[in-house]
Amino acid sequence: KHEFHVGDTITVEATIQAGDLSPEHILVQIYFGKIDPDGNIANGQIQTLSIKAQNESEWLYEGSFLVEYPGRYGYAARIIPYHEGLIHAFTPLKIRWE
Repeated sequence: KHEFHVGDTITVEATIQAGDLSPEHILVQIYFGKIDPDGNIANGQIQTLSIKAQNESEWLYEGSFLVEYPGRYGYAARIIPYHEGLIHAFTPLKIRWE
């Protein structure tokens, strides 16, 4: 557990091993916001991460978000498919949450 304060900028890193995919075929995002009484992120926001480093088998993504409100905050990383011709990225079984 980490303690966040209003005005803090939280930096998030995600290491991705995407097999045969290339970085231009995915978006790595963080979904963040206040935690509701049931322990879920309520009214979450999305921030797309950027590639910070890469080698042959994995990519390191990084991004940040601002803590805007008091209370419990949470975040989760997700990977979604990306292609400019893709109609809807939220096709079932195409999102990976961690």
